[in-house]
Amino acid sequence: VQVRLVGGTRTVVRGNPTSTVAELAAAAAAAAAPGGGGEPFTLSAGFPPRILADLAATWEEAGLAGSVVVQKRA
Repeated sequence: VQVRLVGGTRTVVRGNPTSTVAELAAAAAAAAAPGGGGEPFTLSAGFPPRILADLAATWEEAGLAGSVVVQKRA
């Protein structure tokens, strides 16, 4: 899953269909820490963009395999 971070950079987070949205959020927070400063954020995906609010959902359930996820300041 490609993640567009708050600071404008991109990173790829690797996982499997049973990885959770919470794991993706943790990886995005760690990658954005130097530029993001630990600020609260949301993750959205798809078109039209939908907020990934269910952190317990798997990537498969959320339809994230091979997608782009955008990190935005909350």
